[in-house]
Amino acid sequence: MAAAAIESGSALQFIKGIGPARSKVLEEAGLNTVLDLLYYFPRCHLNRTTVTSIRNIKRGNNATVIGTIEVCGERRTRRRKLYQAVLNDGTGLINLLWFNGVSYVKQSIKIGDRLTVHGKIDFYKGYQIIHPEYDKLDAADDPIATGSIIPLYPLSQDFKKVGIDNRRLRKTIRDVHNQTEKISDFLPEKLRKKYQLTDLDSALRWIHFADNEDQLTKSIYRLKFEEHLFLQILMALRKKTIHGAAAKILKSTNALVLKIFKHIPFKLTNSQNKVLDEILADLAKPVVMNRLLQGDVGSGR
Repeated sequence: MAAAAIESGSALQFIKGIGPARSKVLEEAGLNTVLDLLYYFPRCHLNRTTVTSIRNIKRGNNATVIGTIEVCGERRTRRRKLYQAVLNDGTGLINLLWFNGVSYVKQSIKIGDRLTVHGKIDFYKGYQIIHPEYDKLDAADDPIATGSIIPLYPLSQDFKKVGIDNRRLRKTIRDVHNQTEKISDFLPEKLRKKYQLTDLDSALRWIHFADNEDQLTKSIYRLKFEEHLFLQILMALRKKTIHGAAAKILKSTNALVLKIFKHIPFKLTNSQNKVLDEILADLAKPVVMNRLLQGDVGSGR
């Protein structure tokens, strides 16, 4: 018998594989429902175009590299201990160094692990990345070998403490989306056709698990459109609220303005005079003024 579909508003604490401890951490991150989780977008995507071979990395640049851990272990210096690993991608070697969270990294990284690492490239007796972001990959996840697109998520230390790494989060999101009823689209079909927007359900799937660059591009376009649309609606509502707020009408200040003009050692431009007239007109209205005065440096704002 097929499992019942999960509703998008279902609480995450009741989803299989999450449990109380993980749901608490997710809740603290603002993720309370299935829909919240589907809207937890990757910070970046790995594919052939975003991965740099070690032989092509350059000092000072940020780079994403995929390789296998050849050597790793804890080292002690005169002041503290650190964890070091050497990554080999077949074109070269790079040192990975951690000075903080050594115990966690020691348990997490082993020889033979295939990792994707990201960070700023430094050079000290060879290329190195200090405190790189990293994620374990298995054969099915390797974008170099398979040409797939892998999502990488923003993960806090609290996530990691309860065992939520990128692989687990990917699996959870995939399972949840597969079991969730189709996400209804709040944008009318006419609007989607006008702006060539994919439907919301597809966009939320592709942002996490796109089969190709075209799907990912369409997903990002749809979700960015949605974000800007909500922002414009919010600004319109705020503007309407402000314009509806009553304010005391200020009496004419023409005499004071003229007095100030006489002491200004320069002549106002036509644009400055126009803005000043608009401000005086706003002050004479029985509603709150809401105005942003813009101007280039040296414009006399």
